[in-house]
Amino acid sequence: MNTTFLPVVFLATASAGNAATALHDIQLNPASSGRVFEGIGAVSVGASTRLLVDYPEPQRAEILDCLFKPKSGAGFQHLKVEIGSGENSTCGSGLSLVITREELADPKPRGYELAGFVWLQGWNDYCDPWWYPAELGDKRYDEYGRLMAMFIRDVRKDLSAPKMPFVIGVAGMGGVKEASKPPMLYFCQAQAAPTSLPEFQGNVVAVQTAPYWDDDLAALQTRMDRLGSKMNEEAKKNPSLTPEAKDAALKKAIAENFTPEELKRLKGVSHTWGIHYLGAAKIMGPIGKAFAEAMANLQKTQRQEKQ
Repeated sequence: MNTTFLPVVFLATASAGNAATALHDIQLNPASSGRVFEGIGAVSVGASTRLLVDYPEPQRAEILDCLFKPKSGAGFQHLKVEIGSGENSTCGSGLSLVITREELADPKPRGYELAGFVWLQGWNDYCDPWWYPAELGDKRYDEYGRLMAMFIRDVRKDLSAPKMPFVIGVAGMGGVKEASKPPMLYFCQAQAAPTSLPEFQGNVVAVQTAPYWDDDLAALQTRMDRLGSKMNEEAKKNPSLTPEAKDAALKKAIAENFTPEELKRLKGVSHTWGIHYLGAAKIMGPIGKAFAEAMANLQKTQRQEKQ
């Protein structure tokens, strides 16, 4: 059986006026087609976070017993622990990028190299009528292009990297068809506009993401969304329907309206919003590869210019 961890969050608060703790029953139905309960877990972040393996014995065993020992302590089945990215990324988080125990005993910043900067953004600005009013027509997003150029300059200045390669990911939600007509056309042109400035020649490039959109996958998700909405409306007409009956009706409708191959493809959708590229690796993977290739070409050009 494929199972999904159902996170349950307990918030503990203390107040003089509310000493009692409310109890809530959580019903677990093994016949439901929804998420499957796998246990209770917690997330350890902030000032209390440390890498558990670095605690000495017997303290480490005592901590683990308090967390996981059945019928004792918290009785967790899951624990997510924050790991710092090479240094103390938050108060109390432990070092992760160390090679030896000696280095752990005397950790020092490893330093880093600014190989480049990739920027992929757009939806909220694209649909913002206050900053970018439709009345401006094909000039609607010109200000975005100007601000994008300022952003590149500011990032390079703040990072002391005046020629750092910069890749602009041009919005592609909806694919080539959507990107070729206003207002998305005007927005995409504004995003790519900084690449035409003399100061950015050879060190800033725009990558179109629209060609990597999957029209067929998006159409499948739209069909699924519409079917879900239809079934919800039908369920509202019969308030006496149990959750189990609703789930059964939805499963039956899905089986009648989608082929096994279509359902297999829909498993690649992790987010139903097109503005997030459906959360599909089939879309995001090639986009990432295009960004990497564009960055590599910029770096190659800069190396050749130095020779």
